Amino acid sequence: MKLTVDFSALWNEVRKVTSETAEFSLDSSRAGIDPIDIELERGKEVSIIDIDFSGPVASVNGRQVLLYIQDHSFKFDSVVSGDDQGNRFHVADCKTLDEMRRKRRFERYVVTNNLSGKFKISGEGRYDGRKKESEAALIVCKNCLIKLNYQGAEHYPVRQKVAQDFSIPEFFETYSSCFRHEPMGFRSGSQGYTPDWNDIASRLKKEKNYQCEKCSVVLKEHKRLLHVHHINGVKSDNTPTNLKVLCADCHRREPLHSHMHVKHLDMQFLTRVRKGQGLIKSSWTDALELCDAAMFGALEKLKRDGWPAPEIGYEFTDNKSAVIGEVEAAWPGRKYAVVVDAAQKLAIPGWKILCLAEVHT
Repeated sequence: MKLTVDFSALWNEVRKVTSETAEFSLDSSRAGIDPIDIELERGKEVSIIDIDFSGPVASVNGRQVLLYIQDHSFKFDSVVSGDDQGNRFHVADCKTLDEMRRKRRFERYVVTNNLSGKFKISGEGRYDGRKKESEAALIVCKNCLIKLNYQGAEHYPVRQKVAQDFSIPEFFETYSSCFRHEPMGFRSGSQGYTPDWNDIASRLKKEKNYQCEKCSVVLKEHKRLLHVHHINGVKSDNTPTNLKVLCADCHRREPLHSHMHVKHLDMQFLTRVRKGQGLIKSSWTDALELCDAAMFGALEKLKRDGWPAPEIGYEFTDNKSAVIGEVEAAWPGRKYAVVVDAAQKLAIPGWKILCLAEVHT
């Protein structure tokens, strides 16, 4: 049950004492490492019927995963040597998996959220028949990419490049708002930062008036969602020309920042603030640049099909103007909307509200 609490009176009292505030987040996912996270990092054997495909991408226990068949039989030696691309790994409920269901081929699948790009495989020696195990790089299933229209993979000319350049961390980051729990590989901590980094970052945010230098959103009262980015990627290089103040969403879109996890509630909040500050216009440019990253494939597909630009962060209200729900994108004229989280689907008379998995069907 969602609770709405008005803390305005409390904040009024706080501001009488100080103008500087610190945010905190009640995030149980960071309270420690759950055993399931360790299992998924190492690879966990499951049945395909235990994998949740209700969202846009595959998940197990509320965590995004990749799935593949570990047994490579007599192809093992050639896969390990790189001469064979091996079994494809899957990221969504594509037509390949659907075909396997129809044929009743319920092999045991291994699911993982390891970000290294190396998969534990098994098989038999080509000449001696001995059982073997090793690690090897595998190729993503193109049918999964088409299903999601990931990075425009529905377009044949770009599909091969998308598959060839596929980055597992970047893919997980794209859909990070769909999940509360991030892979262990994203938890890099504070390695590489100088001891005075917090002071430097705080000072720079204040100098920039707590405004994102890319999308221009102001987050003075929500500093937790305002970051300081190292342009050259060197965390110890704090020269002024190497630092840029960015909101969490703009920060994760920077090159080589596919390790960042932005929660769904945080992305929704940023959208509300951006809208409140008049930063989101009704245009396809704003829709594709400022939408939740998980929405990009679906929106790009609808744009190609000739749909008008949607309203990002649309809110439904009751007869007393109280907000009763919100969606990532809406077309009020057509009474059509799309949400990232299936749990957001409201029963609004006359409206058709789909989750991402349904848009990609």
